[in-house]
Amino acid sequence: YKRLLSYSNVKLISINTDQFKLIDKSKGVVSVCGTPSWEAAVREKPSLSFGRAWYHGCKSIFVINSVEDSINAINKIKNGFKPEKKDIERYVAALEKVSFETETLNPFDKDYSISEDSERTASEFYNVNKKFYENKLAVDK
Repeated sequence: YKRLLSYSNVKLISINTDQFKLIDKSKGVVSVCGTPSWEAAVREKPSLSFGRAWYHGCKSIFVINSVEDSINAINKIKNGFKPEKKDIERYVAALEKVSFETETLNPFDKDYSISEDSERTASEFYNVNKKFYENKLAVDK
């Protein structure tokens, strides 16, 4: 932390600070692969993500894999890039389309069975994939 504070353009913010206020006042958000990148995009703030996250299919979030990716993203942000609300809405709709609802068991319940819980989730994944690929094959024909 001392090294970070030695830079004149770096400030450490209290962990108790409201993250949405920080996002709203920011020019953009950078995250390894956490929720702040998604929260920023939803709030129409540019965000860069350096890890692998569930939201990487969303075109309004910059996925950074190289120094060149970082430079390109920062230049686009400097030139006024803002996440598109329609893109965020399309991404959420796509997630909803391929998602499924399942009951997860309580691991603190005396009757909890990790194999039963895993089997139920795997079965749901199988059913969703089967439905998706059957529909895709029908459309492709």
